[in-house]
Amino acid sequence: MSAPLACPPTPCGSCPLRRDTPPGIWHPSEYAKLPLYDDQAPEFAVFHCHQENATGVPTVCKGWLAVFGFEAIAVRLAVSRGELTVEQVEAPCKVELYASGAEACAAGLAGVNQPGEKAQRAIARLTAKGIGIES
Repeated sequence: MSAPLACPPTPCGSCPLRRDTPPGIWHPSEYAKLPLYDDQAPEFAVFHCHQENATGVPTVCKGWLAVFGFEAIAVRLAVSRGELTVEQVEAPCKVELYASGAEACAAGLAGVNQPGEKAQRAIARLTAKGIGIES
């Protein structure tokens, strides 16, 4: 049995699956990962929160969990391994999310070349936390 993952009650404010997250705050490669989950890839892995590298706490992305739920093989495997609970998977999400990884990817990529003011502020906050910075 694996160690449980943290699971926030609401997707973080910079979650690429949230409809209210400004487009263009993440690198294109991060957005490109999202549609892969529509097809049960990659390698049946749980999608972790982008905030995880700042907190140091292994955390499932609540947006991903809410969008894909038990439809995702990765979620069913995580529950069977004790990484997630049924209650975490079934907990309602109180923010609007994109219906798929492809939809979230398209929305996020739309702002990559020219992030708006709201996106630039979000990028500055993330960078100050050390999120999104490659070593």
